Amino acid sequence: MSNETSQYDSFVRITPLLVGGLIVVCCTILIATVIFSKKTLSSTPTPAVPAPYVSSAFDELHLEAHAVYVYDAKTESALFEQNAYEPRPLASITKLLSVVVAQNEFLPGTIITISPEALATDGDSGLFVGERWVLRDLLRYILTVSSNDGASALADVYDQHHTTTFVGAMNEYSKTVGLSSFSFTNATGLDTPTTGRAANFGSARDVALLFAHTLTAIPDILDATRTEEGSIASLDKVHPVSNTNTMIDSISNAVGSKTGFTDAAGGNLVLSFDVGIGHPIIITVLGSSREGRFTDVQKLVNATRAYYKEKE
Repeated sequence: MSNETSQYDSFVRITPLLVGGLIVVCCTILIATVIFSKKTLSSTPTPAVPAPYVSSAFDELHLEAHAVYVYDAKTESALFEQNAYEPRPLASITKLLSVVVAQNEFLPGTIITISPEALATDGDSGLFVGERWVLRDLLRYILTVSSNDGASALADVYDQHHTTTFVGAMNEYSKTVGLSSFSFTNATGLDTPTTGRAANFGSARDVALLFAHTLTAIPDILDATRTEEGSIASLDKVHPVSNTNTMIDSISNAVGSKTGFTDAAGGNLVLSFDVGIGHPIIITVLGSSREGRFTDVQKLVNATRAYYKEKE
């Protein structure tokens, strides 16, 4: 047999093996490609689908106030805010801190006597020289009618018996409880007489937190601010009182409030109401107008109730 014949026979025998091996290799490559493709596809992030827009009850509110803060005191969270961290003139919202500091500094049952110096403060709230007040009743009166005379009397009595001033105590107390935006130069909130500029400042957020603190520290003092009309007695006279918050009776489940207005500050208002049992909401508006503050708060109360209704 020739060499050519032998080589041909060998080729014929080997060919099926080569073809089979080639098929196996191709199949292996194909399978590996498919597996790799699937892994690559599975590891590729799926493009994010935008979440559907959920309308908020606070959308498209038209408010006069420059700064706003709506605070859920139960969850300790903000529901709505606008320029809420910017210090603004406080006007008579100042008296909230004056009352809290007085309650903290004076002994329970302290008698405060109204001095001529206290009555020299702008704004006549019906007090008279020598009138004697039990501390708790004077604090309620100050908040309800926004008595400059009463706040000045607190500062006068404190200053007579301490080496530090009442205003200094207010600034120190606000730092102690973490209200860092606050700064005070008087106990009333009145503008500075010589310049007409605002004397006291704080943010809408810190006002809401102060009110929440007041609800915890002296809730009974705020009771008098829940209604428009009433009476509060000193040791010498029964005073009819008209709440400076003229809208309070229109707010169901109101907890309390404090107003403020000066030329430099504009219209301010902080108000608390219960949206459910044991669920207080606190609304602060700063830098509105005299009447606009009430309209702004009413809109925010309505929006808050609508917000919680949506969540039911």
